[in-house]
Parts: sequence; C-alpha cells; structure tokens
Amino acid sequence: MNSFLSSSGARIRGDEYQHLIGWIQVIRAALPNSNVVEIGIEDPDAGNADDVTIYKSNGPNEFFQIKSAVDGRGIAN
Repeated sequence: MNSFLSSSGARIRGDEYQHLIGWIQVIRAALPNSNVVEIGIEDPDAGNADDVTIYKSNGPNEFFQIKSAVDGRGIAN
C-alpha cells in the first residue's frame, strides 16, 4: 500500500495547515491589548510571504510563508 499523499492530497493538507496557522493568529488577535487590525490569507498585497499576514495598528506587521511536508523523507523548503 502506498503511504504517500497524492498531489491533490498534499495540496489539501498544505491548505489546511495554512488555515490552522491563520486561526491561531485570529485567537492571538482576540486577546486583550492586541494591536492586530487585519489578518490575511493568500494576501495579494504581501509579496512573496503571502500565506498568512498580520497587520498591526503599531509595531511591525508579520508575514508568514507556511510549508507542510508530505512525509519525513526530506525537509520542507
């Protein structure tokens, strides 16, 4: 039996992982004294780090490029 994900399975897994990181940022934004004003997923204005973006009212914004490995044979890059 093949234990590797198909290419569409790998894509779905990667999208789910990206959305999980996005939801974690939503929880962070709901904390008291959060200065987060906007959270983006696949943000067209973020350039190369567009997977999850955190825009703040003050301080530096945060940009995440999310990767998920299909199996443990190699690193995600």
